[in-house]
Amino acid sequence: MSSDPPPVNTNDNLKLPHQHWTQAIPYKELLNVVQDAIVVVNQQGLILWANPQIETLFGYPCLEITGQPLDCLIPQHFRKNHLKHVSGYFNKPEARKMRQAHLCGLHRDGHEIPVEINLLPLKLEDELLVVSLIRDVSHLRHVEALYQQCVVGHDERLSQMRHRAKNNLALIISLLDLQMSNQSENQLISLLTQTKERVYAIALVHEQLSQRSGKTVLLASDLIRKLTEPFQKTQARHLINITLEMDARKIWFSMDEGVPLMLLLNELITNAMNHAFEPYQAGEIRIALTSVRGKCHMTLKDNGRGLPEDVEPSTAASLGFRLIYGLTLQLRGKITLERNAGTTFHLKFPLSVKTSRAGTKNN
Repeated sequence: MSSDPPPVNTNDNLKLPHQHWTQAIPYKELLNVVQDAIVVVNQQGLILWANPQIETLFGYPCLEITGQPLDCLIPQHFRKNHLKHVSGYFNKPEARKMRQAHLCGLHRDGHEIPVEINLLPLKLEDELLVVSLIRDVSHLRHVEALYQQCVVGHDERLSQMRHRAKNNLALIISLLDLQMSNQSENQLISLLTQTKERVYAIALVHEQLSQRSGKTVLLASDLIRKLTEPFQKTQARHLINITLEMDARKIWFSMDEGVPLMLLLNELITNAMNHAFEPYQAGEIRIALTSVRGKCHMTLKDNGRGLPEDVEPSTAASLGFRLIYGLTLQLRGKITLERNAGTTFHLKFPLSVKTSRAGTKNN
């Protein structure tokens, strides 16, 4: 790309000679040694004065650029609206940075230079002028581009890792299904089923993350609905209805919260399905989820026969209850039990991701 040389100035708007402006500009000695290129421009868009750095940045000697239209330093695709911006600035002059994103200047040889421009109004000889301080930010744009490449590469690697984790967990579930199909002992089949459900709870978190394209948070309502689906489909449990009551606001979990919570909820549902009801007895399990002052409140209630009075979950030896209380500690939460027309578990734990209103998105 090449650029035509700046036109010879024949504009009568340049009322005073270069020598006059050189003498009139205040703090010339300081302006001549700063690292930024500086031009002083009048309301007609003509360059009245430039410091030596203008040649370093744009390739034009000071004397040659003086009296030329500022457009000679502006790429063609920016020129269309530039006069409007100049007019707007003189209508409301103030010290500020130019607001357009990804500004570029035009070098004498035709290549474009990424720049940042700060503007400062200046009144001389009863005429309002603007001082433009132009800084080369090529190195910053280069660093930004490298950073974006790193971010994209990191997101791609993270997505691949999540995808592999999801596939590996799906493989484990398939192997457990295969093992169960070759077993005749009910107790062993039950143990394998519980193990498969626990693996599914972990896999669900990885699946949701892999679908969120590099994001690191999980929507609570989606996770819990997906977790409860297999329980509803099991033939022996079809008489038990699971009802979800979700907060109208969106509650988000980090992965560190999602995995232990899904495992904990899986244990509570499994416990209620297997022990709260008589065989083929109709029943209901209600799961409620709300967010209050940065804490998640989850309640699981069944209308079954209730836990025997002599059973204390916090000290019970069963693997299920040990998991429930161990996972509660991992969430830095607290779980309590209520025996009233069935069994109710109340879980509270702090959220690391801010709750958002319905219809908004979190990253």
